[in-house]
Amino acid sequence: MKPLMWMVKNKEREMPKAPSLLPEGLEIGTWWHENGQKKYETTWVAGKLRGAATGWYKSGRKHTIWPWVDSKEHGVMTMWYESGSKQKEVYFLLDKEFASIEWNEDGGVSLANFPAHSANRSANPLSNNKRKSKH
Repeated sequence: MKPLMWMVKNKEREMPKAPSLLPEGLEIGTWWHENGQKKYETTWVAGKLRGAATGWYKSGRKHTIWPWVDSKEHGVMTMWYESGSKQKEVYFLLDKEFASIEWNEDGGVSLANFPAHSANRSANPLSNNKRKSKH
């Protein structure tokens, strides 16, 4: 299986299960697990990634939300363990990673990366970060 980043950046996608009528310039890429559950979904507007690319486990439980603006990673990418506990958050500002935090499956912080000189400290979303263990 190709990683989500490769598929999203290279616009490799499968046809949706059912046709949809979309406004001109809007494309939705959807991938499916063999069991019929949705695997990944993302949106392009005028050929550029826009909005959240979302990934799911075979069980149907969400595993990734990955934000994009004009084909640039922008915002908080969040990943979960299949159990539903938060696994990782990565903070992006216009395609530059400036902070991240990882949790082990029981909820303890296993790695935190908050550089002292982030790209734009005033835009740092970590100042009001509250962990939600289930989504």
